[in-house]
Amino acid sequence: MVAKSNFLASIKEKTKAKYWASVNKRLEVEKETDTSVGRLLVKHTVGLLREHLDPWLDHAVKSPGRRHSAVDVFSLIDDPDLLAVLIIRAILDGVSQPRPMTNLALRVGTAIEQEARMREVKTTHPEMYKTLRKMMYSNRCEDRQAKWVLSGLKELRGITIPRLPSDTRLRAGLVALDLFVQSTGLVEVTKEKRGKKLVRLVSGSDALVTWLSKAHEAHELLRPLLPPMTSPPVDWTALDAGGYKSLPLTLIKKARQKIYDDMKAPAVYSATNILQATPFTINEKVLEVMTECWERSLELGGLPTAELMPFPNKPLDIDTNPEARKEYGRQASWVRSYNNGQKSRRLHIAQLLSLANEYSGYDIWMPVTLDFRGRMYSTPGVLNPMSSSFAKSLLQFSKGMPMQTDAEDGEEAFRLHGANAWGLSRWDIESRIQWTHANQEEIVACAKDPFSFQFWMRGEKPWEFLAWAFEFADFLKVGRGFLNHLPISVDCSNNGCQIWSLLLRDEKTAEATNVLAGDSPQDLYQLVADAVISALDGDHSEFGLIWRNSGLVDRSLVKTATMIIPYSATLQGMGEAVHTSMLSKAGDSPLPPWSNRRAAYYMAGLIREAAYDIIPAVLKGMTWMRDVTGICADNSIPLEWTLPTGFRVVNDYRKPRYKSVQTWMGEAYTTSTIASPSRQLAKGRCRQTVTANFTHSCDAAVLHNTIVKAHDCGVSSFAVVHDSFGTHALKVDTLQRSLRSSVAQLFSHDLLNDIREQAMSLLPDKVEVPSPPLVGDLDVSCVTNSTYFAS
Repeated sequence: MVAKSNFLASIKEKTKAKYWASVNKRLEVEKETDTSVGRLLVKHTVGLLREHLDPWLDHAVKSPGRRHSAVDVFSLIDDPDLLAVLIIRAILDGVSQPRPMTNLALRVGTAIEQEARMREVKTTHPEMYKTLRKMMYSNRCEDRQAKWVLSGLKELRGITIPRLPSDTRLRAGLVALDLFVQSTGLVEVTKEKRGKKLVRLVSGSDALVTWLSKAHEAHELLRPLLPPMTSPPVDWTALDAGGYKSLPLTLIKKARQKIYDDMKAPAVYSATNILQATPFTINEKVLEVMTECWERSLELGGLPTAELMPFPNKPLDIDTNPEARKEYGRQASWVRSYNNGQKSRRLHIAQLLSLANEYSGYDIWMPVTLDFRGRMYSTPGVLNPMSSSFAKSLLQFSKGMPMQTDAEDGEEAFRLHGANAWGLSRWDIESRIQWTHANQEEIVACAKDPFSFQFWMRGEKPWEFLAWAFEFADFLKVGRGFLNHLPISVDCSNNGCQIWSLLLRDEKTAEATNVLAGDSPQDLYQLVADAVISALDGDHSEFGLIWRNSGLVDRSLVKTATMIIPYSATLQGMGEAVHTSMLSKAGDSPLPPWSNRRAAYYMAGLIREAAYDIIPAVLKGMTWMRDVTGICADNSIPLEWTLPTGFRVVNDYRKPRYKSVQTWMGEAYTTSTIASPSRQLAKGRCRQTVTANFTHSCDAAVLHNTIVKAHDCGVSSFAVVHDSFGTHALKVDTLQRSLRSSVAQLFSHDLLNDIREQAMSLLPDKVEVPSPPLVGDLDVSCVTNSTYFAS
């Protein structure tokens, strides 16, 4: 019986290997949709779409109509099957998550136009077309191939293939989308209120989401544009030289690349190259458990549900009872919002498992790029160390390192990582260590049989905890000779507030955020929650009484709203954060009628008032940054700053120019809007974003210097997420010391006064810029002695 089972398992593995070999051959030549699953979906969908598309074209050509300008775009493709395929691929590639209908429609129209432009090049300039194709990297995606050929034709021959106006492409895309919705039922158009605007969104229908979630083989639909590499990335030596060997990238994701032409930032280049040189492998044990849970529809460890929540039954008197109709609408809206979230999560897991299975057994690398603030990002989508907790649990360092040597011992850091994944980061270090000893039997039992012993599922980050439990059990077996592969991380506590305490030398904010040394960690979110509860004791207003009696006011409710304050949070943004926390607390149960956004906004006001009293540096810093930005904007100058690393940041936002496009969608007459930047500075947006952008640029500078310093001290592998720093357990102490040293060194500079002087150099001579509002006389070097700055 065992032999038969092994034989069947072997056949299954060979079949899977054969299938993936076939898929990979097609991926090499950018034929993602030419797999068995992709061909099946396209085959059935093309016929359905043409049943509606052909009659529409016949009618549109013979008679006038509001939507018939789309004929000009559709007629660019003389093959009706090809036209249908272009529409299908553009739409399906765009709805893995809900997308604004206007954006998706423009994408569809552009895809048709691009195919026509490429055909024109091939027809009118065949020799040049062949030459450019030969010069091109063969594994570029089709979109990049087209851009390469068209730009090459322009540069080498000065020939430009004219483009259609964006409104024309949008009209055609809307018509195509309408026909696709009518004919296939694979996508649906819904309305969602975002702020004060009602936005039309296109998302996959329940039928499509269910099908894709179960079809791990659908790589052409789930594969990211820029995948992980199976060989080390190319070192960055210039803004446009580095990363992938064959796919063109730019180091900094910013439209105005010229502002970086004279930038001298060797530490930034070094940090980026060190980070992307870290090889990872798939954690096979976690992959096996996650795959089994997914295939058996087991809702374990936070995996998304297999089935969507059903809508409530309509009241019998819904047409005549306004109250019943209102209550039904409220409940239905909640279910719709919940299901939309589940759809996105299910597609994420399907894509993640698909990629993990594809790269299982390989060493993989993640090319790194930067945003305009200097923040580092892994370029491959979905499966990377900066992605979801599910993705992090599936990755481990390719190179193992001993847990203990004669000179160093990583066991304490290793145990702390497990306690942190469980959710005990607010405890002192000794208590966390003791917790791992006290629960050692349960942890080992989880590693032996995670389905029978479900202790791991109660953790804050269950899949990351399970990954740690597997390695912890192996460590206990092997002992001193054990090789650690799991990234062991330490996170800065309230990093945005920490940064502003150092910038403004504010001891009160520093104490609340663990910048100062202490025997136990401070918990800013609990401090805010306690202050809010205290304020509610004397609050006799309608919402004050409701919140006081709700039992919902705790650390978890105020956390997100407090966290975003250093990042230019508005009262509306904080209110939305509170509302999201309310939804998460509700779980699968609809909230009571009073728990609407008005209640959330009221709570946001209480949180903001409490937080500003506990972390005064943040409010003073935000106010000053906005004032300086406003002065610059009044003179039509964007505020800019250069960090000690040499990285240059320009807080430049331009007012959009809007163009209205009117068309029919189904039976409704709608107006869509296309936005493009103008030359006029968007003063309001510059003021609103500057604090967040400056804070993020500071944490990016800290990360750059920390990686370089730690690497010089012998740390070779890194797994980081902005203010979270991971490496092998043996080197965590070295990494922490490098981090604290980098922070002290960076903030010893008077960064805010540097900004003021740089602004004054750009402004007219008579324009005054206020001095930074130093709050206290904190010695920034104190951070080097803080155990809990990042722990």
